[in-house]
Amino acid sequence: MSLKNKKAIIIGCGIAGPVLALALHKAGINSEIFEAQKSLDDDAGLFHYLSPNGMNVYNVLGIYDKIFKLGHICNKTILNDENGNPFASFDEDNSMNEFGANSIMIKRGVLTKALREEIIDKRIDLHFNKKLKDIEDLGNRAIAHFEDDTSAEGDFLIGCDGIHSRTRKILMPDAPKPSYTKLVMAGGYAKIPSKNHKNSMIYANYCKRAYLAYFILPSGEVWWWNAQSYPEEPSKEDLQKITDKQWQKHMVELYNEDSSIIQEIVQSDENDFMKYPISDMPPLDTWHKGNVCLIGDAVHATSPTNGQGAAMASEDGVTLAKCLRDMESSQKAFKKFQELRKKRVDKIVKFGRRNGDGYFLTNPVKKWFRNTMIRIMTSPIIFNRMKKDFFGYDVEWNKKIK
Repeated sequence: MSLKNKKAIIIGCGIAGPVLALALHKAGINSEIFEAQKSLDDDAGLFHYLSPNGMNVYNVLGIYDKIFKLGHICNKTILNDENGNPFASFDEDNSMNEFGANSIMIKRGVLTKALREEIIDKRIDLHFNKKLKDIEDLGNRAIAHFEDDTSAEGDFLIGCDGIHSRTRKILMPDAPKPSYTKLVMAGGYAKIPSKNHKNSMIYANYCKRAYLAYFILPSGEVWWWNAQSYPEEPSKEDLQKITDKQWQKHMVELYNEDSSIIQEIVQSDENDFMKYPISDMPPLDTWHKGNVCLIGDAVHATSPTNGQGAAMASEDGVTLAKCLRDMESSQKAFKKFQELRKKRVDKIVKFGRRNGDGYFLTNPVKKWFRNTMIRIMTSPIIFNRMKKDFFGYDVEWNKKIK
């Protein structure tokens, strides 16, 4: 029995949801998207690093060129120590030849808007202000009930509703909750003198008291983000109550012993500080139950410290669509999807947590050991192997799943 012409109810319209809907459309499976927010702010959020594995998903969907043109190519990362001296680097300038795609930096709102445009173009129904209240699994179909007393019915339901997923809470009330990493991320946009820094490169700085990375655009605009120790978990609301002026004062003090360009970035008058507590998801043994499945951050949220969150969500969407295309039932498709994805995403979540743990070392010996290990990991032999593992992943859309 084929699932072609069946209907998926998709909860969430961030990245995973639209990618899944577009891939299902390509597979001949219908879908309808329900987003909890009243509208989506295209200026909200910071930006994503999209590595070749993520960009290749957009190749499958036929929108690589569109997404590429909306972003900014990234071909190298330089890592600086607490004195501002480079101690390691890795190149990506051969990514197109190696993996068939380049890495880019792209604003989150720009990416999600582009995906929504594709949804509209494919005439996939998208509904806003639909907060999920409950799910009814009737064996041969699933019904989503919303807080506005409306409901939607499909053959199966996919939760793409992020790290604080309502779908997950309903489906698996006893599942582990998101784990706070004791880090807060902030970021923004600045204009500073170039200091002879080349554009299209990420400068990652292990500063004296916190971490800060920045990316310089050809226009001279700087996109920057930092991670700092924050032992007690704040709510997003608590962080937003801190004014830009107050946060800038805090940042200036945090980086007052670091290089001049770091200080110029945090002192820039153009900064509009965005602040978020960083959490990830402990591994879940099961990603699905009956006619309901979780994908993306709803099931395996990773810290942004590894730059793979958007790519993992995109890989999930296309892989699940492929499973639903090739398997005879949604339950078998969900099981196969987890088999194909779990080992990879668990490894990447663990990698992101380990990256974050290395940001705030005060012991000189531990700092030396961290920097030495990074030098080793970014050496050509080892890094090329890592690149193949991370960036070389191929969903193999045209290969049938058995």
